Amino acid sequence: SDIEPDDLQGLVFCSSCGKQASFIRSNPQTGVATAKYYCRNYTGAKATGERFEKRPEIQAEQLKTQLASECNAYISRLLELEARMTAAKAIHPNLAFAYRDKVKALEKQKEENGNLLFQYYMDYLQKKRTKEEYIQKQQEIREQYPNIDEELKDARTELSLHSHAVFELEAFIPKYVPAPMSEFDTETVRKIVDEIELNPGGSIGIEFKKMRYVEMVETLINGII
Repeated sequence: SDIEPDDLQGLVFCSSCGKQASFIRSNPQTGVATAKYYCRNYTGAKATGERFEKRPEIQAEQLKTQLASECNAYISRLLELEARMTAAKAIHPNLAFAYRDKVKALEKQKEENGNLLFQYYMDYLQKKRTKEEYIQKQQEIREQYPNIDEELKDARTELSLHSHAVFELEAFIPKYVPAPMSEFDTETVRKIVDEIELNPGGSIGIEFKKMRYVEMVETLINGII
């Protein structure tokens, strides 16, 4: 068919109104020289009343060119990260070991605090220590470790999140990440892109799949190698 396809259908959204951008094919009869994406809901003003400098629109070929370049950069980043993960695991099998060790240290400290207070309490019951000594020790521990419960909770959360990030990328990269594109390929783009934001003036922002996990795992690896 000679009808131009909307290769990015469902991926392009207006960054201002949040709605899906429209695609218009080239049509010399209507004066549309080249296919483009644009915001159908454009009214000329932001929600605050401040006018847009330019309309949210971009030529389809320009979008594809920029998208291919940024997708290739992200693919290269993912493939490099996969290699670094392998190297880091040869040094330390658990990439989130820093968070694991922090959890263990806090758990140990909390247990030691509890054991110490219990011993003071038993000494008090056996009249080896006064009630004032027991209360004083409670206060000392509270002052020395005022936020240990919150710190332990946060450390456990971080351990869970970073361990999950490693798991997600180990499954995602081999299965979905191809070699960099030599030319624009819709299937490749859809494998690694969640959303494309079209800004006033024609610039774009790209939300890549698993980006949050990539940043988390890169941080882990930087602490190992």
